[in-house]
Amino acid sequence: MTWLGSAHVQGLPPGGPMVLGLPPRVLLRYTGFGTLFVASLMFYVWSRTDVRSTSAELDEAVALLQQLEVDRERLELELATRRDVSRLEAASRELGLVDDVPVVELR
Repeated sequence: MTWLGSAHVQGLPPGGPMVLGLPPRVLLRYTGFGTLFVASLMFYVWSRTDVRSTSAELDEAVALLQQLEVDRERLELELATRRDVSRLEAASRELGLVDDVPVVELR
């Protein structure tokens, strides 16, 4: 009961063409799921890598901020000692400046 249009006569299996032992629709479905799975894994790896690099940059920024705060406190202390009136009077006596000029504190 074979006729010329039959797949069996043309040497193809009765269910239609097969690719790697699977019908094309099934193979396409597996390929789509595999592509989605690989894409989601790539996104996961990218996001974890981005989080780690951002975390490293944040750690560097925090360390720099702490160093800058220490420098600011040191400079504020140095400025306060340089503005101290008694220290200025002592320094002027050491340099032999005139004692009769009154020192005026400006704020």
